[in-house]
Amino acid sequence: MAERSPKDPAVARAYLVIARCCEVLGQHPEKEAAFGHYIDALVAHSKADAATALRAEVEALVARRELYAAIKILRLMLARFPEGEEAAYALYRLGTSHLWLAQYDEAAKALSEVVQRWPKGELGVEAQLRLDRAYFAEGKHGEATDLLEACLAQHPKTPRRPALLFDLAVARYLSADYYGAIAAFQRVVAEAPDSPYAPLAKASLGRLRSDVLKRLGD
Repeated sequence: MAERSPKDPAVARAYLVIARCCEVLGQHPEKEAAFGHYIDALVAHSKADAATALRAEVEALVARRELYAAIKILRLMLARFPEGEEAAYALYRLGTSHLWLAQYDEAAKALSEVVQRWPKGELGVEAQLRLDRAYFAEGKHGEATDLLEACLAQHPKTPRRPALLFDLAVARYLSADYYGAIAAFQRVVAEAPDSPYAPLAKASLGRLRSDVLKRLGD
């Protein structure tokens, strides 16, 4: 392969075959090295093809819940595509993979970078939703509240508004802001009555009102 031009598609195909053989044999470091060479060969031929191959590999690994392997591929993707749409995808997927592994600090770092670098699009909204779950897991309810309030103000028409409102209600409840939680749950029911969050909000309202009345009684 060394005698062939890196732009020769046969070089990329050969490295991919080696990577798949190593994967079947359980030789994971060798598989990772061969896959890296495969991506480099694709980049030499077509960056678009390399990006497509990286995304496909990540999604296949995530579907099999091979999250540590997915994280390695995502870091390779960030090294090859540090800017633009592919970097946004890689950071978001990196954050969600760490979140599934309960690695909340690493998840928060990746997702926060998505929010900082791409604040205006829907990917930024999705990143903030995942980031607030990381904050919940770490007991950072005040940070989650601030994050969600800012996201709702910045994205008033996002399709994810019901989810943001529901999470805001939960964050306020966990911060012991019971009246604020009631108001947020009411907004879910009023603004998104047909969303899957509406029945959850109604049930939560009933329990929360009973809890508040009990506390007042005590």
